[in-house]
Amino acid sequence: MIKLIKTLFYSSIPLIYGGTISTLMTFLDGVYLSHYAKEAFNALILIIPIIGIIGGIGSSLAAATANKLTKSDTAKAKKLDLFIITMMLFIISVVVTLLAIVVASKILSFYTLDTNQLEAIYLIEYWYYIIPSFFIQIILVVAVQLLVIYSKLRTANLLLTIITLINIVLSPILIFTFNLGVIGAAISTNIAYFIGFGYLIIKFYNQLKQFLNFAKAQNIIVEFKSYITPLKQISLDMTMIFFSVIVFSVGNIFFNKLAMGHGFLAITVLGISEQLKSVFVLPSRGVLGAFITHFGKFIKEKRKKEYWSLYWAATFIIALIYIPGALFFIIGRDFIASMYNITDLAIKSYLDYFIIINSILLVTIVISRAAQVSFLCLQKPVLLFLQSIAIVLFSYFGAVYALESNGIKGIVMGQFLGTLLANMIFFILFYRSMTISIK
Repeated sequence: MIKLIKTLFYSSIPLIYGGTISTLMTFLDGVYLSHYAKEAFNALILIIPIIGIIGGIGSSLAAATANKLTKSDTAKAKKLDLFIITMMLFIISVVVTLLAIVVASKILSFYTLDTNQLEAIYLIEYWYYIIPSFFIQIILVVAVQLLVIYSKLRTANLLLTIITLINIVLSPILIFTFNLGVIGAAISTNIAYFIGFGYLIIKFYNQLKQFLNFAKAQNIIVEFKSYITPLKQISLDMTMIFFSVIVFSVGNIFFNKLAMGHGFLAITVLGISEQLKSVFVLPSRGVLGAFITHFGKFIKEKRKKEYWSLYWAATFIIALIYIPGALFFIIGRDFIASMYNITDLAIKSYLDYFIIINSILLVTIVISRAAQVSFLCLQKPVLLFLQSIAIVLFSYFGAVYALESNGIKGIVMGQFLGTLLANMIFFILFYRSMTISIK
């Protein structure tokens, strides 16, 4: 078990790091903008779940990539799968970027924001300037997963370090020194991603050239039949993972709208608590990405006796992320309030409550965290999707009900109870599925 934990941990590092990086960049932008203008921070909070949908696209394709490539039987099959994934990646990145251009007005109308409100002005400014990063962000998420699959862990870590350091240095300079506010936050993100992308091209120029020659040699029309089976599997896996991921982002959008009914005070508190939670939830996806990779190999090699050992190894690593995080949040509530420039005692009281409940939530979901993605490996992707739906629906309707009796505090209590109930139900289904697969 200890050896398995070490193996899983080391292969998780780049993916954990990747999740930490994307979270850290948004987290720091939130902290900076809370000191720049509270309306700018509120605008960022409203837009983060929408950007989360973009990240979900990259994450879903990355997970589908890991699931498919680890099960490819031959080098030729793996190269063909990689070719199909690359085509999908390029098409999806272009389509997402183009769609992002046309949805800005829809965001304002959904949140019922007047175009003259400062929150609306900041939201539109940030959205239009952040769009160029979407194309590269999706590519880089998949690229990091590929680097892990091909054991290029140092390169993955270096790539993510470059992106982070550039953003950390540039963001406060552009926001405060040049007084660009939300535009500066978006520009620093763009620059960081594009430099990271450039590094990747330079580093793997020869391999990319060889792969492009292979791609040119493919006669898509003649050999289309050979693409159908892997394309179907990758598309199905990606679709189920994507919907499972974006369900949470869509849920957060509706939670924001629900909170807006109680004013921007509720948005501020909910936004900060969700940002804090994501600092640990998103990096844990790195553990899950490595878990999928190893689980796929175990299934291919028919190592059934080690399924549960792998699961508990992943759960142990997730516990090392969640439990210290929960303790830090509870102990450091005053520090968090000052970091976000919260001086109003009423807001701080609400924020303390949200932080405590979310900290308890992190601890309670440790055991079931890896269960959901296990449905993918066990060829039950529909259950993966249904669990996400159940968590969001139970949480949302729980929050609506709790709001009537507990006011703003009801939002986080509804989230907590809904998530706990859904995870309990689907963990039982996972346990049955795992037991059957081992027999």
